[in-house]
Amino acid sequence: HAMGLNFCSIGICLALKDGQNISKEQRSNLKTLLKKLSKELNIKVENIIGHRDVWKIAKDRSLATACPTDSLYNELQLIKKEMV
Repeated sequence: HAMGLNFCSIGICLALKDGQNISKEQRSNLKTLLKKLSKELNIKVENIIGHRDVWKIAKDRSLATACPTDSLYNELQLIKKEMV
């Protein structure tokens, strides 16, 4: 899911059609899963990122991606704020 970082990361995929926004159920489930994983694996909220940010950590611009969509990426930022 994240070339060069698979040994130290977890990938979560939400199945959405082109242009489709995350449903309330998906959002709720994602937040629950993120809370559970962050607690069980001692992952800091600030270390939860979207796939599009992987290249910054790997320091390899060739890994840049447009996923998740802007809508889902923004939703992830809101979920992270709610988790603090």
